[in-house]
Amino acid sequence: MVTYTKIHPAQIRNTGIERSITLVSFYDTSLIDFNQKKKRKVYKEAYIEFVESLEQAINSSNNYTLKVSKQIFYKNNDSTNYNAPISEIYNTLNPELLMVVVNFDLDRPYSTEKIEDEQGNKTKIATYWLKSEAKVELYNSKEERISSQRLKREEVIDEREVLSGLLALGPSVGNYGKVANRLANRMADDYVSLFYPTEEAKMETYYCDKELEKVKVFMTSQRWIDAENLLLELSEKTKDEKRLRQVAHNLSVVYDIIGDKEKRDYWRKKS
Repeated sequence: MVTYTKIHPAQIRNTGIERSITLVSFYDTSLIDFNQKKKRKVYKEAYIEFVESLEQAINSSNNYTLKVSKQIFYKNNDSTNYNAPISEIYNTLNPELLMVVVNFDLDRPYSTEKIEDEQGNKTKIATYWLKSEAKVELYNSKEERISSQRLKREEVIDEREVLSGLLALGPSVGNYGKVANRLANRMADDYVSLFYPTEEAKMETYYCDKELEKVKVFMTSQRWIDAENLLLELSEKTKDEKRLRQVAHNLSVVYDIIGDKEKRDYWRKKS
């Protein structure tokens, strides 16, 4: 067994020198039209929590600074066409990097499950979630979109026995403001984390018996290149098919460790 740390590259890669972020939003909370006042309040406050969490994460970053944060509401018949407002923002604010909150939403989906007890009595159980979603886009100084991310978070808020006709009478979103804010905060953290590499602790088994015994020395001392060279040599000399598959497996582990996906996949197929 070998334990190692694998580095995953940042999902949002800014290859330029821009480090100043202008944060704007196209989401207009004044257009929330629910009849329930409490529900409108939850939506609005969760959205504010999302934007403020983005601001806080940017301000606490060592790599980026928050230049300005504004809500810009642009009415457009074609809601998928943002070229016009983006150009207007660049003409007005001249951002280095432009982060746009395109939309934000809360939903309360549910699922049902039928449960039968020992006496044969059937019960329908409904599970309700509160789900938050947002879309955030990032543009560089050339007005080129370099990232578009859809964010989602959800949390179970209720589980109850129901009759079919009462499913629509599930818990009201208006009663779950704290949950909505928590989900919004986590979405903001999820988004900002995409700017940075992540580490993953992994454990992999490998073969080290008989002629593969020397591999253990290289693996435990993290001498990956030595392990690679030895295994490649064995792959050319070994005639036994079972042993060849073991060598191929070991090579796939080594290449996964050093981050060569193409060679990892090649030897994984051979194993």
